Amino acid sequence: MKRRDTPSKKDPLPPIEAAVALVAFVAAVLALAAVLILHRSNLGAGVAVRPPVPAMDFALVDQRGERFALASGKVIVLTFLYTHCTDECPFTAEKLKAVYELLTPGERKEVELVVVSSDPVGDTVSRVAAYSKTLGMYDRWHYVVGDRQQLEPIWKFYDAIAPAGTSGGGHAADGDLERGLGSSALQEAGEIIKRFGGGQDVEHPTTIWLIDRKHDVRLTTDASVAPSSLAHDIIRLPES
Repeated sequence: MKRRDTPSKKDPLPPIEAAVALVAFVAAVLALAAVLILHRSNLGAGVAVRPPVPAMDFALVDQRGERFALASGKVIVLTFLYTHCTDECPFTAEKLKAVYELLTPGERKEVELVVVSSDPVGDTVSRVAAYSKTLGMYDRWHYVVGDRQQLEPIWKFYDAIAPAGTSGGGHAADGDLERGLGSSALQEAGEIIKRFGGGQDVEHPTTIWLIDRKHDVRLTTDASVAPSSLAHDIIRLPES
């Protein structure tokens, strides 16, 4: 009978070569980790829109009774609220306030905080003005209102209408709504609810959109985001 050849075992690498190979492997792993961490640190609060989509422009009246057009050349933080909301909206509003306060005066000049009304009936100019003043945001954001014909195309483009047969979709869990907010902000949110809350609920997702200086939609997140994370993304957006 012919003897079967058994596979020969490879000679182990000399200690020096093995050490070099191990160092190279570790270096490659660390380099990959650094790339991933860097990418995450650039835009980490939400989901990137890829490829970026040109933002839909609009011009509506804000809380000061002035016509506001979505501005080019600035980073835009866009969301949808209504003043008599008793769940997500007051917390989202508080997070936008916290974001504003985290930005430096120079950074604030490069950013527009924009709220589009989800309630064309209840949100009048006088009501959103009172809401903005109570929140301390009257001169810090643009809370724009309009009739249904004006608002509905914006809702559709930015996916701000709850799908039929759902309870709104995109809602943050109760604990997540408070993420990153201090006790004073939570207390203020409660006061907002007491003063303005009530009436028929308007179901809508709690989406927050980031639009870059080129006027492209770049990132989407929701009311669960911590203000510090959102502020970080706002600052990093022009560099990403």
